Amino acid sequence: MNSLEGMNTEWTQNIATMFSAKAMRDMTKFWAMDSEPAGIGYATINITYQSQPFPLTIDVLCALMPSMFEQMGIQLVDTECGLIVNDLDAARFLTSLPTDSMTLAQYQYAYVREGNIWTLALTVEETEWSEYEPTFEAIAESFRVD
Repeated sequence: MNSLEGMNTEWTQNIATMFSAKAMRDMTKFWAMDSEPAGIGYATINITYQSQPFPLTIDVLCALMPSMFEQMGIQLVDTECGLIVNDLDAARFLTSLPTDSMTLAQYQYAYVREGNIWTLALTVEETEWSEYEPTFEAIAESFRVD
């Protein structure tokens, strides 16, 4: 969170308000960065996991996500709900986040099963999106939880 602060202060403040560093650390199950530069940044992938106290359907999650993105200052470009990926209910959100030095494009996939939510975020500088999009889609379609 501290390293992002200089990129977009309003966005970082919104994220920090919504998620404490400990909560993010507890939720994050995987994070990786491509070792090759992609434009002026790097492509990244992260997976978070949340167990919900009551089952949340993908339809409800799809209805909630636009306002969550708006609160975080993230532009929602496209939404595809009602997907099935490897026996998981899923949704895909394409977002755009302008920062001080670049604009990030991101696929955020949400996978839901029995009150559990896994979120897969695949991010790269917007100018490199067309090169990374097929790889991001392949990663998202291969996602499994067991």
